[in-house]
Amino acid sequence: MRNPFLLPFETVIWYLMVFCGALLVVVLFASYHFEES
Repeated sequence: MRNPFLLPFETVIWYLMVFCGALLVVVLFASYHFEES
């Protein structure tokens, strides 16, 4: 535990990346669904 802020920061960045990716997928699927209908 040399740097106690390293792990939480990396965890926050990882969750932020996953959230952005999931949001992008949801938006793409929603736009595709609305384009079809």
